[in-house]
Amino acid sequence: MLRFQIFALCLVYVCGQLSHVDYETCQEYHDAVMEIINGPNPIMDLPVPQCEVDGVNYMPWQCHMMGCNCVDTRGNYLDYYYSWGPNARAEDDLCQCARAGFERDTFDYDTGLQCNSIGSYEPLACATWSAPFCTCVDKNGDYI
Repeated sequence: MLRFQIFALCLVYVCGQLSHVDYETCQEYHDAVMEIINGPNPIMDLPVPQCEVDGVNYMPWQCHMMGCNCVDTRGNYLDYYYSWGPNARAEDDLCQCARAGFERDTFDYDTGLQCNSIGSYEPLACATWSAPFCTCVDKNGDYI
């Protein structure tokens, strides 16, 4: 995990030249990265951020080279939620659970909702507040 975090930090920070935290919106950071990639001394392996349609927020699942990671709306990596290797992929429903937990700063253990390693909801939610009660949930974390 530490190796991945160091790798991700190096990619995001690019040796002190560029950091997503220096930009107000995802689109501004995207444009800055593209300027470097297309500039006179291009750095070809820079991760190009994927932005929501509004241009302000980051897509939940950011991929680069051989891995993908869940990020919050500001582009910060959400620890523990990633896919690494040739099968890493980005799909619309990934990271919804990870983002929901990040936004609440915790998970509601009364509901039993849990995230898997790629930030999606586990299909079975088991509440722990009384006698064990389990129910199925869909990709949005809604009870079925």
